Amino acid sequence: MTTPGVELVKKKLKSIAFEFLANPVRLRQRLDKLAQSDASVILSLHRVAPDDGSSYRPLSPEIFEALLSYVKKEFSLCPIGDLAKRSDRPKLALSFDDGYLDFYTYAMPLLSKHGVKVNQNVIPSCMETGRPPLNVMAQDFIGQAPAELVNKLDIPGFFLSNKHHLSERLSSFLKFSPTAQRDELEKYLLPQFERFEGFAPTAMMSLDQVKHVGQLHELGAHSYSHASMAHESPEFFRQDVQNCKSYFREKLGLAVNIYAFPNGSYRTEHLQILRDEGIAHALLVGETFADGQLNRFTFDAAGESEMRYKATGRRAPIAA
Repeated sequence: MTTPGVELVKKKLKSIAFEFLANPVRLRQRLDKLAQSDASVILSLHRVAPDDGSSYRPLSPEIFEALLSYVKKEFSLCPIGDLAKRSDRPKLALSFDDGYLDFYTYAMPLLSKHGVKVNQNVIPSCMETGRPPLNVMAQDFIGQAPAELVNKLDIPGFFLSNKHHLSERLSSFLKFSPTAQRDELEKYLLPQFERFEGFAPTAMMSLDQVKHVGQLHELGAHSYSHASMAHESPEFFRQDVQNCKSYFREKLGLAVNIYAFPNGSYRTEHLQILRDEGIAHALLVGETFADGQLNRFTFDAAGESEMRYKATGRRAPIAA
């Protein structure tokens, strides 16, 4: 277990490193090279909110607004559907996953203030239950509950005794479990989470709020129930896509034109299934530029130097 002093030193060293990596000359060279290429930056975001105690830390509204100011200045901002259009500036799209309520309460007012349109990919099952994906609920619980309750968690197939990076390890275990196994784990874990009287899972947007989002921004599907598709059959995936299409048509009055794979998990044959189902854009998480395939960079930042560095694609190579 690291001491507060060690953590403070690590935080300072990280800040110094990002100051170096975000050198204005270096970033200008990357931006100029991006403008000359066919590649685009798609930043994948999730939560924007003040720290709420969850171990799944949101991006602060202050850093998010700094990001908006920076990318407006340096990029041609566009929705996913317009990335194929030519521009004399490097292109960038902001892509949100999951459909958290804080998008509506914190991100949308800032997007309106800056006149920026983004992509938001929602999970129909989470809209219906009002609960976030199971792995997020687990991170909420670990961050909020007292240690004695966390230590009493009983999770089949998971070794709780190793507390190192517990939140990240448990989140990964849950989100990469096949759907049938995850559904059983959910039945097993929810009563344990509810033992903590103050437990407050991350809130999701309601159907009406998502309808409002769809009037201003670009909506997509993030699977029907946040399944990691590499662990599922092609038949399961096709049914999931069809369920998303039905939900969007019947509840939102929209067609699904964007499908974002949860957890970056997919098989190559899934891309053809999406084409067969008439869905034009498949969003991946390849931690590289969108060039042919719509890969995204996972985005988070604790400071402005880190924000600028990650907004320009980190160290990912730029194709000529």
